[in-house]
Amino acid sequence: MPRVRVTDLFIYPVKSLGGIALSQTSLTYRGLLYDRRWMIVREDNGQFVSQRQLPRMCLINTRLGETHLTLSSPILMPGEAEVKVDINGPRRSQRQASVWRDECRVVDMGDEVALWLNHALNSPKPLRLVAMAPDFRRLQSQPERFGQQAAIFADAAPFLIANRDSLEVLNQHLAAEDKPLARIEQFRPNIVIAGLSPFSEHSYSRLHSSGGNYTLQLHDRCERCSMVNINPTDGSPQAEQEPYRTLAHLNPMPDKPQAAAFGENASLSTGDGQNIGVGDWLSIDRELQTTS
Repeated sequence: MPRVRVTDLFIYPVKSLGGIALSQTSLTYRGLLYDRRWMIVREDNGQFVSQRQLPRMCLINTRLGETHLTLSSPILMPGEAEVKVDINGPRRSQRQASVWRDECRVVDMGDEVALWLNHALNSPKPLRLVAMAPDFRRLQSQPERFGQQAAIFADAAPFLIANRDSLEVLNQHLAAEDKPLARIEQFRPNIVIAGLSPFSEHSYSRLHSSGGNYTLQLHDRCERCSMVNINPTDGSPQAEQEPYRTLAHLNPMPDKPQAAAFGENASLSTGDGQNIGVGDWLSIDRELQTTS
């Protein structure tokens, strides 16, 4: 049974905003702790927005403290460069929001952060920041594809696992054509592993911690979209639809040869509340997990 090593951990507290690199964190059935706990939606219809509509979202940094979520933007004037959101403050009004076709009941995080986001993103439509309502639990709308566990606001499964060796071979092809190299941040993974041949992660089904503390079930390869072409340093689209075009050539979706895949959607089978850390060694196998 081969082993792989965890090289990076990332959470994205607000869906589609900047992520946070961690040395260790806790696993939960809904994803890494604090991953995609908040989401930006249109005020008029509650539909989530992402970098697909507003590429400048990638420029907003996130920071978590014990009591506050801080959002900051390097392109705003110093006096208006950040806003703080009280994580455990008084509960505000509830409303409906949607993640693709999934309807969710959410809590609005207030006018101050909404005004700041509209200014920072120069949005043509008014925006609001929301969190999942405490007594609402999203159901997995595609359990046959992503398992039974549902994420908070992630698109599909609770975890996205990427193979650093796949990124390296992608960059080798980009470099050979004198194209900008891709960064792992463009693919927004939660857990990055190394030690497998490029793109072979799609042929495995489970990851186990060496101490037996947790097991991650790999479900399905992640179909990518145009977001991977956004330069995370300035929010601009990369030229020639790269790295998407090269990735689609190297690693297409099995049923969509023109579509690119990168990473594996995954869920937690065992180990709720256990820690995962950079440097952890994991066993990886092809044995299917049976669940009751």
